[in-house]
Amino acid sequence: MTCGDGADFRVNAASEISGESVEGGACRLGEGERFRVLSDLHLGHDQSVIRRVGDLRPLLAGGGTVVFNGDTFEERAPCYREKSGAMLAELMELCREEGVKPVMVNGNHDPERWGRDAVDAAGGRMYVTHGHVLLRLVSPWSSKLRGCRGEIEAMLAAAGEWERLTLGERYALTRSVCLRMPPSETRQGSQSVAAKVGLLVREVWPPTRPWEVMKVWAGLPRLASEFAGKYRPGAKAVVFGHTHRAALWRRGGRWLVNTGGFVTFSRPWRVTWDGEGMVIERIRVKGGAFGVEGKRVVALG
Repeated sequence: MTCGDGADFRVNAASEISGESVEGGACRLGEGERFRVLSDLHLGHDQSVIRRVGDLRPLLAGGGTVVFNGDTFEERAPCYREKSGAMLAELMELCREEGVKPVMVNGNHDPERWGRDAVDAAGGRMYVTHGHVLLRLVSPWSSKLRGCRGEIEAMLAAAGEWERLTLGERYALTRSVCLRMPPSETRQGSQSVAAKVGLLVREVWPPTRPWEVMKVWAGLPRLASEFAGKYRPGAKAVVFGHTHRAALWRRGGRWLVNTGGFVTFSRPWRVTWDGEGMVIERIRVKGGAFGVEGKRVVALG
């Protein structure tokens, strides 16, 4: 399946974005197609640092194709859905203004919205996916698991051995786990220091939560490398987000890139395929708009 362009998406009266029905799984960008990746925008969520969609313009300008790699839209949280839908409509309009083709990928906050779970790109050298498929429990650090963990574990057990699932089965099961977990409705209120401190205090409770977060961070390179080795052995790079902690690793002869997220306590990265190499840049805020700095180019061979 090839990746649809911006014409696939239209704004309806409810200011939401809909797309033509497509088969789930991966779509493929043209071998010579240049593109950018942005992940975890969390439009409309209290923790998102994106207050005005127009501030993203410098990150999109000249991008041609931009992969929005999951958790773009707050599909499941009733308290954020309307605002998120309105901002999503603004994002699609911004893409049209900049001549950008948006390629939308499912995340755990928008698990059914887009009809695709991943993108194969750069002639198979790059694989782009949100990243929640790497984790059996999707968000094992989440306090939301307390009320549904038993049911989710039973669902996973009934599906068979995790490592033996096909890629399609794994994405489908991951989607089922997302839909069973209660949505994230964490409130921050503002970007003030007091609001951030209050959020930090809430985020470290219960005391086991920081430990779960550290376990995921420590194990993520191995999980991503094993995933790629099984399902995309020819890929030279895997690009994902989900955990909101940007990082670059080299494992098993391939590059693994976590692009972080546009949320409090995270510094997002932008990844670009320029036709010759993978360009990784830190995203910063200056003068009320987003920009990039600290370019690193990685050759994929």
